[in-house]
Amino acid sequence: MDDVEVTMDSFIKQCRGALQDIEELKLTPIEEINELNICAMGASAFGYHIVKSLFEKEMRIPILLHNDYVLPDFINNRSLIFLISYSGTTEEVINMGRKAYEHNANIFGITKKESALGKMLFEKKSVFYNIIPTHNPSNQPRMASGYTITGLIAMFCKLGLINIDLAKLSKTFDLIESNLPQLKNSARVIAARLAEKQIIIIGAEHLGGNCHVLRNQLNESAKNFASYNLLPELNHHLLEGLKHPASFCKNTEIFLLNSHLYSDNTKLRSKLTTDIVKKNNLNIEIFTVMGDDKITQVYSMLAFGGYLSYHLAIANKEDPKNIPWVNYFKENLKNCP
Repeated sequence: MDDVEVTMDSFIKQCRGALQDIEELKLTPIEEINELNICAMGASAFGYHIVKSLFEKEMRIPILLHNDYVLPDFINNRSLIFLISYSGTTEEVINMGRKAYEHNANIFGITKKESALGKMLFEKKSVFYNIIPTHNPSNQPRMASGYTITGLIAMFCKLGLINIDLAKLSKTFDLIESNLPQLKNSARVIAARLAEKQIIIIGAEHLGGNCHVLRNQLNESAKNFASYNLLPELNHHLLEGLKHPASFCKNTEIFLLNSHLYSDNTKLRSKLTTDIVKKNNLNIEIFTVMGDDKITQVYSMLAFGGYLSYHLAIANKEDPKNIPWVNYFKENLKNCP
């Protein structure tokens, strides 16, 4: 078994580790905050997308993502900032962090203590989750989502930004762990059908963040082109974009995330969208997400998505850990004047 597969099997161990580590952080509910800002890039931003899809409607302040070098001018001493970088070397996040300190924002973080970002947070006496990646032998950020996503959710809970029972979340992890063999096998079977296809992921509501995460995982790990669209927005444009080019139908697979927890409107839209996809002679894979509540469905989909990206990489005869073009880009970016 290679270290990537070991990492996929350790997803729930990552989640449990994050819960335990956050429990030890000194965090108390924070008041008088105008907005919540997440500064993160790539896989380190997974937590934002998951939290936004799961909890945004219940949050008392807006949650915003900043994935550039700069912060908006409205950042001030009533802004709450989360600087997130698994590696701790992400230059965009470090730059945004410097700006956040200049604006006297309230700053927290998720990173490794020995990294450049970790050292900055430590020197500024900001509270942050120090990731100790025991259960990520692959050492790939996108394969450490159990740490970053669960870490963010647990920190938000202790800061009073969301209201969930962390003990119940731990039981959710037990349930998913017992179903990992089933999820792994399903991923292997579906990956064989997706090989050498361009993939359009469709989802909605609480699974919207999963669509983003899965898109990134398939791109990086499987070296497979993937994009995503969300209901109901896609019904206002994508349905007319399924006809051309002529070769599109042969090489495209629609991957639809289905949930019995969707609202009635979304269930109807999902059914009609499936009907239109089939009328356009496109293949569609409908995957019903496991779980009786939204958090269980989100986490089970995260586990499944990790396995799917791994097995699609194998089906594509690619190394799921190797990211040559991302590395090439980063190395040449350093050499740019």
